[in-house]
Amino acid sequence: MDSNLNIDEQLLINRIRLAFEKKGIAVTKQRSKIIQMVCSSSPITDLDEEWVKLRLENRISWATMRVTISLMQKLGLLITEKPENLKKQFRLNLDAITAHPIEPIIK
Repeated sequence: MDSNLNIDEQLLINRIRLAFEKKGIAVTKQRSKIIQMVCSSSPITDLDEEWVKLRLENRISWATMRVTISLMQKLGLLITEKPENLKKQFRLNLDAITAHPIEPIIK
């Protein structure tokens, strides 16, 4: 478990990982880092800025970031909002993530 995350964030991460795995989607190191970022930064008001921060510490391409965000949206785990005159914003769909009891996976 990442020591920088609180227990609630770690449970969210585990639930999201399990949602990916149930659909047969691999959760690579890069995707794990993106999922962690989403859980600790939600709502995300500037996806480009968050990617730059991740890119400084990890080898994550923009394509991997975009595909992971898109998969989270398709699975209903991430909601996209477009406030007037602002960039797209993303926030976790906590109802969808916590709707079904899932045993936490600690990796």
